[in-house]
Amino acid sequence: MTVQVKTWPYGTKRKAEIKQVAGPVMTAVDELGEGHVLVGVVRGKNPKPGEKGELVFTKGGITGGYWRWVGNE
Repeated sequence: MTVQVKTWPYGTKRKAEIKQVAGPVMTAVDELGEGHVLVGVVRGKNPKPGEKGELVFTKGGITGGYWRWVGNE
């Protein structure tokens, strides 16, 4: 298995669905079928498996950018 490193313009949005939640770690699958492991706090929300919303590519983090779950704001 290989890992592909990609980047997107900040503000890029994708529709996604939460698949699993374990404490501060969530897994999501986006509209392109790509999987995401999300770690951290979701502004006062606790998404549940099956919840649909959006991921937004955001500036920051240790790699310069990351996908942030914004849900259905």
